Amino acid sequence: MGNHSQSQEQPKPSWTRRLAFPRQPRPAYELHDNERQFLDRSSDRHLANVSSEESKAYLLHLRTLADGRWLDDWDSLFDAEFKLCNTPYEKTIQLCYEMTGVLREHGAISINRIVQKLQQRRTVRADLDLSYCSAAHIMVFSLLGWLSLLYVPATQDQSDELRINLQATQLAIRDTVSTEKVGRPLDELLRSFGELLPLRIIGKVETGPQTEPQSPRAMLEVSHLNVSTLKDMANMQIIWVDSLSEHLAFDPITPSVSIFKCPSFCQLQKHSDRSILAIMLRDFYEEDEKPSDDYSPTKLLREVMLSYTLLFKADRRSRRIYQRSERARASLGNGDQSFVDPCLDELCGYSISTSVTMPVRESYDANIEFPVFRARLERIQQHIRDIQPNRFMSLWRDRRDLRLWYTIWAVIVLSVIGLIIAAISVVLAGIQVNYAKLAYDLQLHEGQKAGE
Repeated sequence: MGNHSQSQEQPKPSWTRRLAFPRQPRPAYELHDNERQFLDRSSDRHLANVSSEESKAYLLHLRTLADGRWLDDWDSLFDAEFKLCNTPYEKTIQLCYEMTGVLREHGAISINRIVQKLQQRRTVRADLDLSYCSAAHIMVFSLLGWLSLLYVPATQDQSDELRINLQATQLAIRDTVSTEKVGRPLDELLRSFGELLPLRIIGKVETGPQTEPQSPRAMLEVSHLNVSTLKDMANMQIIWVDSLSEHLAFDPITPSVSIFKCPSFCQLQKHSDRSILAIMLRDFYEEDEKPSDDYSPTKLLREVMLSYTLLFKADRRSRRIYQRSERARASLGNGDQSFVDPCLDELCGYSISTSVTMPVRESYDANIEFPVFRARLERIQQHIRDIQPNRFMSLWRDRRDLRLWYTIWAVIVLSVIGLIIAAISVVLAGIQVNYAKLAYDLQLHEGQKAGE
């Protein structure tokens, strides 16, 4: 992939061959060799056992995020011997491939050192001045965001701040960080933005496989957290977001909950502790901040994927909502390239009939199954618990406790039936009294006739 230094490295596929990028807008889902090479390296696994549709979903999401954000000034940053591709998307894939090689070899080093390593590889010009935040630093920062999907970099020229775009408004995340952080390790830079990932709940005692719980079990109820309940009880909006850091962000004012729209990325990255996301997040948490004692980036990704079951798949009405409305809103790409992540379809139960009424599970242990996202989910659940139905229709829609719901409506139905029976009895009694009066009048009339 370009010409590099003479250090002993495994042969790299040459980008001078311009592997199969089409010059005209193509159907977005024909996987090409250069894309496959990039995915193989970034996920640390061979893609033979991965659905090509899942790979295409992430690539389309990457294409959409990078569209219009590759700056022309960046083209001048590259070594004369490095054969840069033509289109912004091709360049993004090409540079992401190069950066995955650096991160694999050297770990989550600083942006400044990543640029230096790219210089040593004869990818970036060796004469760049790295004493200040240059366009090269901004480019690497943007590529790291597209590569990890931890954040969405904002379009920015050379400045004194690193900026990201936020779709959720209620998270403790800053959208700007000083460019002084380009000299610090990646984990320190990422933490500077705030709570890109949730921290350990203060005072919570973790429970592992070999320990007994020392605090009450915190249960997450499907009946409180499924999307149908969120919409019916709280009129909550679903915001489909582009970054992992905003997954399950909750805004009680709107109200709204944010859901990550490209779980195929999690599917690609979750199988190896040597994936690029795992490398970037390995030291993200300080020891006392880890959500659980056995935390790992791969477990975090599995937790993200399980959350779709909690929100959609485990509830019949929520599956119907996904099928009828939310699926279209969660599409990746723009215009003719609109495409729904097949992994999202699977996790949300798109292929399961809405006539299947039994949930996959009724509850989940927050400490064990959602140690990272526990706080965000509990905040949503508490918001729903605090809502009390105050109208007939809201009472009808309140399915948070099905046993209570059936009991209430059984009492209401039986009471209505009782009232109907009572009303019928009153009417019949009135008719009976009327007939008795008529019979009495007739008998009296006949008696009077007989007396005459």
